[in-house]
Amino acid sequence: MAHTKLLRTAWKLSSPIQRTLSTSSIAHQVFRPEGFQSSRMTDIGTRHIFNEDHDMFRESARKFFHEEVVPYHNEWEEAGQVSREVWLKAGETGLLGTNTSEDHGGIGADWLSAAIVHEEQGYVNCSGPGFALHSDIVMPYITKYGTPEQIKKYIPEMTMGKRIGAIAMTEPGAGSDLQVILCTFKLPCVEICKTIMCLLNYGFSSL
Repeated sequence: MAHTKLLRTAWKLSSPIQRTLSTSSIAHQVFRPEGFQSSRMTDIGTRHIFNEDHDMFRESARKFFHEEVVPYHNEWEEAGQVSREVWLKAGETGLLGTNTSEDHGGIGADWLSAAIVHEEQGYVNCSGPGFALHSDIVMPYITKYGTPEQIKKYIPEMTMGKRIGAIAMTEPGAGSDLQVILCTFKLPCVEICKTIMCLLNYGFSSL
């Protein structure tokens, strides 16, 4: 968790003006080439929407994906799921719950930091770890609609990678067309519809 604490501290120390600049279209004082102006689209230090704090976070995220994901991804593909250890390591590195408020138990950084995690995972072409679903779909549902007790119980452990969020949103014959789903939920619920399918992180989800 040491790295996670450092990320939180760095974000707190940045001034409100710096935070505004990092998420606006205003040009920074230091010139940052756009992606098309650099030798590679993946170069660190490009795009004016990012700042030096983002660059440091990207370096950490890139190192994580190259060292903790790429070497094991073929093994996970054969097994049909990633390891629990990679989730815990992602939590230690500060890659989970990045854009979730620290008051709720998240990292408390900005949405660009969350985007960096998505980009770096995309750069290594390893889709196994469902970090984006966990951090940017499931966790916001809990922080927005959950009770204070649920937020306190689940969010900190999800940020650490101890609990893994999953989502179920389709069934056989529906695919991505959610409007043709036949399963419905009515109170009192006597029997859960058995055709619903869990799409992501279902192998060892704890939430």
